[in-house]
Amino acid sequence: MSKAPDYAHLRVLVADDAPPVQSFLRLMLRRQGFRDEHILLAKTGKECLRLAQEQTEPVDIVLCDFNFGEGLNGRQILEELRHQHWICDTTVFIVITGEAKGNVVHAMLDLKPDEYLLKPLNPEMLKQRIDRALRRRYALLPLHQAISAGQHEEAIRLCDELAVWHPQYLPVLRETQGRILRKLRFFSEAKVLYQCALEQSGADWARLGLANTHLDLGETEEALALLTPLIESRRVTIDALDCLSRYHLSSTKIPESIAHLQAAHRLAHDTSHREGLISDLCYCVDDAMGMVKAYDAFSAKCKGTYRDTVYTRVNRVRRLLMAHDLLPEPERPQCLQLITKLLGQIKAEDARGPVQLAKAHLLLLTGRIKEAVALTLALSRNGQLSHFYDFQHLAHLLLTLSFEADFRRAMEMARTALAQSTEEMMVEARAAMLAHLEARFHANMTALEQLYGQWQKVADGRDEQAKLQLLMAMHSLAPYLSPVCEKLLALLNEAWPRGMPRHQVLAIERQCQRVVEALAQRRAA
Repeated sequence: MSKAPDYAHLRVLVADDAPPVQSFLRLMLRRQGFRDEHILLAKTGKECLRLAQEQTEPVDIVLCDFNFGEGLNGRQILEELRHQHWICDTTVFIVITGEAKGNVVHAMLDLKPDEYLLKPLNPEMLKQRIDRALRRRYALLPLHQAISAGQHEEAIRLCDELAVWHPQYLPVLRETQGRILRKLRFFSEAKVLYQCALEQSGADWARLGLANTHLDLGETEEALALLTPLIESRRVTIDALDCLSRYHLSSTKIPESIAHLQAAHRLAHDTSHREGLISDLCYCVDDAMGMVKAYDAFSAKCKGTYRDTVYTRVNRVRRLLMAHDLLPEPERPQCLQLITKLLGQIKAEDARGPVQLAKAHLLLLTGRIKEAVALTLALSRNGQLSHFYDFQHLAHLLLTLSFEADFRRAMEMARTALAQSTEEMMVEARAAMLAHLEARFHANMTALEQLYGQWQKVADGRDEQAKLQLLMAMHSLAPYLSPVCEKLLALLNEAWPRGMPRHQVLAIERQCQRVVEALAQRRAA
């Protein structure tokens, strides 16, 4: 069915914070055949969501301002409507804005609405965009329904069938088909589709689709060859920057990957998901401030949306915990104060395992090693952790504690959890986080083995300073490694590290004593 239904039977939800615009839209809609009782008006994003929720059936059309000044923006409203199923496969979402700046237009295109309109509005343009959006939506309705139902192979078949009946929508159908093929990991088929589309039309969507497919297949140089013309001609869209970020990430060039995500974010600053990805990637390069700031920005944009959950708040605490040891010494007390405050604001019963894990990490940072170890090991075995970030945090903590076998188990659980994710950039960023942990583990093991080999050569000799220097180096790499702490304590009874301040040596001695005491029971077991 390609013919749009009679306007008189359609219900419209208008969301705009300017009363004159609301009145103007209402008047134009009435003149175009919409019934007054079928037109709902909302002044804020929150009111728009409330009206949508109250309907017994989803509305047919949403006309939504992009920027409300305060509160939710157009992107967040659309995401919320989709997530809560307050709109359906027949609903058309048209975004409206009074700003024609590049970053606003980019942000709207990134939103991927059915249509968009720039103010000032005129009746003819409004009617044209509504009519076009409805015709396309109804023509492709079987495809939308198959995708919503998770019937992806049926959706691939429908793309071919609908292309025969509605050739005017061929680019949309081919782009959708390529995206589904990639989602199902049918990369060879997707590659052929994009190659044909690129040869026939030269369209950027085909070029980017083919570049992303090359990245899926590990063909990084082929992907770069396709991206280069876009860079040279300055046709660098948000999608192109996302693809460039993937390219650099696949080449383990994390800073460059972050830079392209930041560039994409500047073009569409009202989005939140890229800030979450940036935070993940900052973890991979030990950028404490970048990790925390990006996640704080992500968390702020989640306020009032379905993403504003206890897990978002726990993850914010996790970023601070992981950043602590990377911060300059004077900044660490303030970091601990903020962590303690934020943890106190989270109800443990809402996410008991993740909250307890954060508390275990905090205990470790505040010197309560025995309690931290007991709680960490209990959480690694009691089944209260389930999400990727739970297991990644657990692995991070176990690596800090130098518990090799437990670390490997946590990494395996993190990989299993990651396999359940489907969004490509999210999967790749999280895989990079695990690769960073794995690299840290192997670097530490290699360095410890080398230092231990050197220590064995001098262990029976009389050069106490050489022994102390090597043990101190091992302790610096693995401060919770009990055998090293025991040897260091024994040697400190006989010799004093030359050139080291007394308060620093005493602090190391106290910390070693706590480690030995905390891990004595574990070693006995």
